[in-house]
Amino acid sequence: MEKSDKPVFTSSMFDFENVDTNNNKTEELFNRIANSGDDRSKVILAGIIVEYYFDRILKLILVDFKALTDRSDFTFSLKIAILKSLRLIPNNIIFMCDCVRKVRNEFAHNLEIDSIENIDKKIKTRIHQLYIENSNQKEDISLIKEFESIYRLGSGNLRTYEQNVKLLREKIDDPNFEKELQNINQKRIFDFHEALIKNGPIKIIERGNEIEEIYPKNLSIIKKKK
Repeated sequence: MEKSDKPVFTSSMFDFENVDTNNNKTEELFNRIANSGDDRSKVILAGIIVEYYFDRILKLILVDFKALTDRSDFTFSLKIAILKSLRLIPNNIIFMCDCVRKVRNEFAHNLEIDSIENIDKKIKTRIHQLYIENSNQKEDISLIKEFESIYRLGSGNLRTYEQNVKLLREKIDDPNFEKELQNINQKRIFDFHEALIKNGPIKIIERGNEIEEIYPKNLSIIKKKK
């Protein structure tokens, strides 16, 4: 993985404080999908659930999230793009959730589609690809079962990474956070200055009772003559 592609968090953190509530909520949502009957109902509900977990994470990191939700152009697609651009969580989770969105759109925008087998061929291929990449299962299963595996993994991972983002938000909001950053910056300035002095000036200019030492990057130090 390239450095630029590496997410802030590469593993999720355990939310011990809300584990019972979260597990019960997740199981309740999954059961609603399992009991919804036809493919259309399953897909539409899966899309709603995945977007629900997206909103929970974005509310944590985007301070004025409410202002965005009031906009008509703040779509599920844009939410996915924002979270992906923030690089907070692994991309494979984003890809699974985006696939759920695409399948949902197929049903939401075409009343003639009643079965997941009738959606766009490219999206069907994407479902199978993501299922193979993210599931340890080897046996052949139906497309709707592959889709169910994807939305379970996608939404489930979003839920577990929510704790990471929650802790990040708490750290940013800590009154000492800015001071910590200032200390880090001052340390870097000091180290940079020490490195310059160690290597010596590239030019010395005498001006009366003063000496100006010229260093790389147009930096200079003015000293009194001894």
